[in-house]
Amino acid sequence: MKPAVITTNHRPIPKLPIRYLRPVLIIVSVLAVFFYIASYAQANGKTATILEITEGDYRIELRSYPTEIRKGNMHFSMVFNYIKDESPAENLSVDVILIGPSPENIFIGQKKLVKDPLYSNWYDFSANLNQEGTWYLEGQIIENEEITNFLMPLEVYPENFNWGIVLVFSSSLPVLISISWYFRKLKRK
Repeated sequence: MKPAVITTNHRPIPKLPIRYLRPVLIIVSVLAVFFYIASYAQANGKTATILEITEGDYRIELRSYPTEIRKGNMHFSMVFNYIKDESPAENLSVDVILIGPSPENIFIGQKKLVKDPLYSNWYDFSANLNQEGTWYLEGQIIENEEITNFLMPLEVYPENFNWGIVLVFSSSLPVLISISWYFRKLKRK
């Protein structure tokens, strides 16, 4: 009697040719850049006013996103207008420093504010407020060799869950699923 021969349905796994490596690297690179930019995205134009003061010839409006200052990385916009006619103060040089709450009094060094390209009197900066409590934003406005100093207290609250990152990740899932579906179809061929 002949011994029984056992057969298996063994299919070799196709190897991905080099030509598919480039699109995979491009997609991974695009996703990495997207997540990097999303983590440092600024909210120009979408900030809300949290504090307003007058100092010297200026009405200074501090805006932030999110609207409640939380522990962690925050984006701020400062809007400068002249008091006398409410016209935009456009040609300013603005520097700020942030001093954290006692007892540590964390010092975030001098930051030169960046002029927003969309709004002539808006100046932007970001800061990592790594401690909750009362911070102080000290600033200096220089216009035509005249210096105006200002001080703003900022109340920093404990950080909360960032739903923005969850939204960005969940919106990228269809792209990842379609990529995996594409490679799954390639393996079946």
